[in-house]
Amino acid sequence: FLTDYLSGDTYFRVHRPQHNLDRTRTQIKLIQSIEKQEDKMQAYVDSL
Repeated sequence: FLTDYLSGDTYFRVHRPQHNLDRTRTQIKLIQSIEKQEDKMQAYVDSL
């Protein structure tokens, strides 16, 4: 999303200004959440 935003929103359809920038921010928050929970997720997988 960030590359598309920086390139003028030519690939992903946007419905408002900075839509792809907002999508980028959401993706960053998601990966931060995943990274915070990585140990718990790995422990769960190891328990299977």
